[in-house]
Amino acid sequence: MVTDVTDEVRCGGRPGGGSRLGTAPEADTGLDQELPELVVPPGRSRAVREALRVRRVRPDAGWEAFEPQRAHPANSRSFAQVHRRWGCRPLFLEAARNGERVGQWLVFRTRGRWNPLRTALFAFGAPQVRDDAPDLREAVFVAAVEWLVRRIRPQNLSVQSIALARGLSQSALAAAGFQHREKYWSYVNPTGDQEFLLSKFGSNHRINTRKALKLGYTWRSDVTPDEYLRLSRETYAAPESGGPSAELVRRIHGQMVPAGAAVISGAGVDGALRAASIVLFAGRTGYYLHGASTRAKDRNAATYLHFENMRWLHGRGVAEYDFGGAKVGDGHSDKALSISEFKRKFGGTLVEAWGGTWR
Repeated sequence: MVTDVTDEVRCGGRPGGGSRLGTAPEADTGLDQELPELVVPPGRSRAVREALRVRRVRPDAGWEAFEPQRAHPANSRSFAQVHRRWGCRPLFLEAARNGERVGQWLVFRTRGRWNPLRTALFAFGAPQVRDDAPDLREAVFVAAVEWLVRRIRPQNLSVQSIALARGLSQSALAAAGFQHREKYWSYVNPTGDQEFLLSKFGSNHRINTRKALKLGYTWRSDVTPDEYLRLSRETYAAPESGGPSAELVRRIHGQMVPAGAAVISGAGVDGALRAASIVLFAGRTGYYLHGASTRAKDRNAATYLHFENMRWLHGRGVAEYDFGGAKVGDGHSDKALSISEFKRKFGGTLVEAWGGTWR
């Protein structure tokens, strides 16, 4: 059973696609969608932006130490290294006010899809801001976009959905000049101990988890890339139908896992791996990036896997478990809606966020 519909975005590739290196990622940003005109309030918001100073910094200049509780794996150095390759380089941006750093943002730079002589930019989510300055998120985002447009003159800038652009609003995207904007959804669960989690679960997930505990299912945090990829190939019969590339899994295992920013976990019984996942985490946030399972449906393994993921993250101070993209409303396949329903039954909160593309 597939339990994940999160798109993979490769440097120089499309979400879930196999574009060659050296082309810009193409986000599904609803290009034909009719969007209302938004009026961005003048005055104070612009004055705040103008008081911010944005610059490019080295990632070893206290990057990981910046407000660690607000950190997100999509803003970590190890995440940047996973996506660093020929034709794609990370840009570490810092925003300061009165000489004091208040925000930072990881953006990737690659070659333009339509014009290789032009630069394309993309980010996996919103800027990170200090705990005591949440009201500056929009100003930091707009100031950083203005800096990128002025200094780099990109062909386009795309904010992808991997981190659901947490904290960004439609008005923030409009203020930054994003012509195409799209709403994303995700179920976000609190982490906790066994009884707390089971109290949040829907009845079927609670029954399946208790059954897995009774039948002796085990959970591991040391699944190897080869083990994960074997299960992923079973989940996605054709390579082009989805799932992460072998290169991405090996990079995460070799760079993010040792850095304490990811875990490749699995659940099974009698020594057989039945379900596995790749989870990125930083600060208070754990993010379910990819999942795989046997073709034979094993609801016990699937629910038990996420149950133990949340318990393991709770023990490391991670407060929330983001299940990634959810499909809400009409116009989606039965399979996609079934996966979203599976995520919903863990009892989390449906969160709305925005992403889009500037051109």
